Amino acid sequence: MRFILWDKRSWVVHHADRYGEDSVRLAELSKGPYTPEHNSLFVQFDGPSRDLLWFGDLVEQRLFQRFDRASLHREEYRERWQRARQLGFSQGCFCDRPQILCLGDHWFREAHERGNELIFEFESVYRGILYGAALTMLALSNGSRVNELLQVSWSRERRVTRVETVVLLGEDGRPQIGADAQPLTKQVKLHFQHLLPKGAKTDEERQLFPLSREAMRLLGEIKTLLEETHGAIPTVAPSRTNTKREHLKPEQYLFQWDASPDGQVGALSAGDVGILVRFMLHGVDLSLYSSREADTGLRACAAPCDGNTCQALSPCPSRGHCLLLPSPPFPGADRPTPVTLRDFRVLHVDD
Repeated sequence: MRFILWDKRSWVVHHADRYGEDSVRLAELSKGPYTPEHNSLFVQFDGPSRDLLWFGDLVEQRLFQRFDRASLHREEYRERWQRARQLGFSQGCFCDRPQILCLGDHWFREAHERGNELIFEFESVYRGILYGAALTMLALSNGSRVNELLQVSWSRERRVTRVETVVLLGEDGRPQIGADAQPLTKQVKLHFQHLLPKGAKTDEERQLFPLSREAMRLLGEIKTLLEETHGAIPTVAPSRTNTKREHLKPEQYLFQWDASPDGQVGALSAGDVGILVRFMLHGVDLSLYSSREADTGLRACAAPCDGNTCQALSPCPSRGHCLLLPSPPFPGADRPTPVTLRDFRVLHVDD
């Protein structure tokens, strides 16, 4: 893949025929929106949109923005908004927290409208990918609901580490046997978060949620990013969209960005979680399984369960509460039914 690095000033000067004389003059003089503090960098992808990772069509169709009714009189705008809705982004592929997925800068929207190049602000997209990958990995590996994901914290009282002895399995899934005819074992370090699950209100009701090695790596990258930006991970209050807000207190929540000095604003919202997971799974075909043909590798499933075990996995890693279920109406099937992410909705936003 080939990218061209631009800043606002050089873009306007190079495409002077698309801008008015005043805008070009300001860019040449590095004034107004082109001063060093406002002159941000972005990239242009040099190739067809189908080759731009998994989100080239989102860039091409200019869906990294917040749509509003003020521009509904424009047919092209209405078509793009309709496309965003078809993909599950009801108001566009953006987050309430700034600088995640898109800057919210009108300059980029106008630059898109003046040409057909595939341009995007890479730092915001990087943050969206990082946060989205961590949220998706956690949801599909330990079954966290939205409000449980938003509780993941670096605070010491929430982090639990244990060392346990596990049996080594061979490629056939059976225990490996040593020279002494005993199963081979090794010690592994397991990481958990002590979170408040659905229905719980007090610290005594918190439960342990496991963190996979891959999830730990992504959370570590988020931790480093927050420390490099703020000097330390800010202590922030839970989002107002978190229905457990009244039962939680301000902590060093990892899913935050651009926190206010008093910490009252900064945590991602429940809507942000849905957008980021949907963005990460954009273009991915998923399969629903009936209770008789559930895939034993499925982590976000629609198989019925009693809250402890299910037909897909025993024991169910989601404890019977999956993140993704089909939006009704969706007919049952005796065999896997291919569906796309827009056929799903994120559940358990409210308790």
